[in-house]
Amino acid sequence: MIAVALGLRTPAEARDALAAAARLADVAELRLDYFQEPYDLASLLVERPCPVIVTNRPAREGGYYIGDEATRVRALQEACTLGAESVDVEGDSIGLLRAALATHSLVRPSTKIIVSHHDFRAVPPDLWEIHQRLQAQGADVVKVAAMAHRLGDTIAILDLLARAEVPTIAIAMGEHGLISRVLALRYPACYLTYAAPDNERNTAPGQVSARTMHDVFEAERIGPTTAVYGTLGPHGGDAAEWRRMTAALRAAGLDAVYVPLKLAADDDLRSCLEGLRRVGLRGARVEEPIQVEAARAVERLDAAARRRGRVDTLYWEGEMWVGEWVGGEDWVRLWVK
Repeated sequence: MIAVALGLRTPAEARDALAAAARLADVAELRLDYFQEPYDLASLLVERPCPVIVTNRPAREGGYYIGDEATRVRALQEACTLGAESVDVEGDSIGLLRAALATHSLVRPSTKIIVSHHDFRAVPPDLWEIHQRLQAQGADVVKVAAMAHRLGDTIAILDLLARAEVPTIAIAMGEHGLISRVLALRYPACYLTYAAPDNERNTAPGQVSARTMHDVFEAERIGPTTAVYGTLGPHGGDAAEWRRMTAALRAAGLDAVYVPLKLAADDDLRSCLEGLRRVGLRGARVEEPIQVEAARAVERLDAAARRRGRVDTLYWEGEMWVGEWVGGEDWVRLWVK
């Protein structure tokens, strides 16, 4: 599923945004911590136009709620009482939510409990241990979101999704993590991925709009067999290229998506290529600043690439990466062959 994350200041804005979200996505995340005016949760949820995730994120995990913890969690308990499809509660607060539910003698309805962990500093080295700890707390859905500073960080997030055996939301935040929001849809364990309602309003670094997810990446067509292609380098291309190339790959009969593969200065290219192969990469256009390095990182070069000592495209063939010098933009012809 695609969820539109809504960070609105007033209940009136939220009602309008929920109606718009119903046209853009499968579910809307309602961020209570953004509200700057009092709200009546019941009035927001009654006759809601789409399924919702209710979140009341504290400042310690990147949200805007500052105040009494019991009051914060009580809003999530109320959402459960009102039959919200999901609530998102942090791993260190799930016990408080369960206690609130028990205190109200509530037999929890079909509301799914998303137990989450957010790290806005970096991707922690113990991702799997965090995931397992959240799962052990009785999560219906496990959510891990962490800030990616390099392409290698994002590959680690996608590796987590590949390993997960329970419904999971795994997001690499930041510009290097954009592909995690798209490629998450390839994994059976992926519960959903997040998008912004438009290009001006996002609730986390690196979110793209729901329209971009559909129009550029054709997200509704991405599944476990979707092959990955992209622009590899320090820039990763732009939305016009991603859209044009995804459409061209589809027109050529491939189940494929084209994404930015944005490298940081401290990314190890060989390691990234190994990791990208795990996440479905079949071919890439190589940007000029890393063309010499890429020629050294692949296992085989064509004659033109050997003469130049650089490659402008690479693809997986057999059991190795092959680098070529095409000197043009007919990448799809090369990859389809």
